[in-house]
Amino acid sequence: MAEVLWNIFETAVNLFESCVAIHFICVFLDHDFTTAKGKAVYIAGVLTDFAAVSLINCFIDYEGVLGVIYVTVYFLFAAVFLNGTIIKKIFTAVIANSAIIIVSAFVTGAVSSLSKSDYSVIYAQNSFERVCSVVSVQILLIMVYDLILKYKVTSLNSGEWRLVLSILGISFLSLAFIHITLVNSTISREYIRLLVMSEAGIIFLNAVTFYMTYALSKSNSEAQQLRIQKQQNEYRAQYSENIKNQYEEIHRIRHDMKQNIAVISALYQSKKYKEAEEYANKISDKLTRLDIIINVGNDFINAILNSKLSAAKEAGIEVLCASSSNVSGIEDTDLCSLLGNMLDNAIEAAQKCSHGFIDISIKCDKENINIIISNSVNKPVLKSNSLLATIKSNKKLHGYGVKTIRSIVKKYNGMVSFFEKNNLFYCMVIIHKQRTDDIAEIAKLT
Repeated sequence: MAEVLWNIFETAVNLFESCVAIHFICVFLDHDFTTAKGKAVYIAGVLTDFAAVSLINCFIDYEGVLGVIYVTVYFLFAAVFLNGTIIKKIFTAVIANSAIIIVSAFVTGAVSSLSKSDYSVIYAQNSFERVCSVVSVQILLIMVYDLILKYKVTSLNSGEWRLVLSILGISFLSLAFIHITLVNSTISREYIRLLVMSEAGIIFLNAVTFYMTYALSKSNSEAQQLRIQKQQNEYRAQYSENIKNQYEEIHRIRHDMKQNIAVISALYQSKKYKEAEEYANKISDKLTRLDIIINVGNDFINAILNSKLSAAKEAGIEVLCASSSNVSGIEDTDLCSLLGNMLDNAIEAAQKCSHGFIDISIKCDKENINIIISNSVNKPVLKSNSLLATIKSNKKLHGYGVKTIRSIVKKYNGMVSFFEKNNLFYCMVIIHKQRTDDIAEIAKLT
């Protein structure tokens, strides 16, 4: 009976640890738990990890270097089901397993020192020391995962990611080898203390590394936000200038309208029909360039859409546009910057096609603003550039359009997705509308 209860306890602990570890990985990679699919993915990940842990525990008490199997399971789960770059998924898998290894090493060392028990007793025997160790590991693991998520590392370049992964990998191997020695070797208490001190040093090194990595990530994120803010300010200044020039041109044409009509009338009276037609066509072309293509109930946004889409038409790009009549619910400057970047990317891509095409759909209801912009492409984009990184030579001065889109969407807890279908590239954005007081509060925070 005691053996059955112990097996139930071990199984419950393994299942609980799998739940905690997979939950950490999902949260770190911004997984959506609210949908049925999101919940199913989480459950699948928990069951897969639980099966791997249970299988390995049937053959060995302490995994040691074989713990890399868990890293593989975590990575494959993240690679198949979760969002994020490959290197970020590798980092998440490694740090999830490293946290378990470090916490286990720390707790086991502490329990062994306090109870003066051998490591083999703690790992392999049905003892009170093992119960204390296992329960303490789970409690401390939750605290460590929460701490990592609170100071989440996100903004590192590829070289920085590789450096951090190298340190974590070396730490994992060092702790595994030390623990293998402690579990399987008969050595004096003095040498055990030395090995435990070595473990403590490695754990401290990892803590310092994590802090430095967080500080570096925070610095990179702030620098990126400054670059995005600078780009947004440049867009706003550009849009303001376009609006000013546009309305000045409208006023000038209106001022000259009587004169133009008089000239056309005089030409017809003189039976100079061809000249009258040519003169009328010139005026018509100017008016076409100044047409308000769409009215979304906001003069500033109208002017931006008009400016961008008129530029697209002048470049020979076919434009289709449909919109709700009253687009509101987020800050005008954010919506303008969002639309401006989406249209800039679409126009740049469509210009490279022999028959450029752009389709804009803006739908606004009580809760959301849905924007879908599609454009023709001369070749598939996502297959060779899934992250939509800039292909321009000076990457420091370019490549912030997609980042700006993602930043604004994240600000309003929305969603952005990029996909291709029927030789068209789609950018789809869903933004949750805010109340007036919410918008004011967001403005203060940003």
